[in-house]
Amino acid sequence: MAAGWTAGSIAFSGVTSRRALVIGTAPAFSVAGLVVLTLAGPVRSTSWALVLVIAIGLLLLGWGVGAVWPHLLTDVLLLAGDDDQEVAGASATTVQLTATAFGSACAGTITNLMEFADSAHTAAAARMLFALSVIPAAAALIFARRVTSR
Repeated sequence: MAAGWTAGSIAFSGVTSRRALVIGTAPAFSVAGLVVLTLAGPVRSTSWALVLVIAIGLLLLGWGVGAVWPHLLTDVLLLAGDDDQEVAGASATTVQLTATAFGSACAGTITNLMEFADSAHTAAAARMLFALSVIPAAAALIFARRVTSR
């Protein structure tokens, strides 16, 4: 995921003329990655093909976030008033950390609700986590398209 995030950030950070297109479509990569991860799910296998599919899912997930993040951060900094520039710059890390904490809390709650008692329940909980993560990613895609179509 980190490799996809980094690659997406590098590939799209300098895009200025098609910025709205990048912002409007980047979440689709994250949705695709989460769908791949849901379908590939955790299984006991030594198949390199399955490992490759999971790696592609993680890369897609990271690519979607990485492609849009530089543009969102730039917008925050550009829209902040002169008095708020320092706070706006510092808020980027705060937003990332808060999102990570919230995501971890949701993952823990879902996993506990799934009552994972054995490996089959653990695999089901992991699949459920990926499947439920598609919902906010799809909402981000819909929202991004609405915002960039104006």
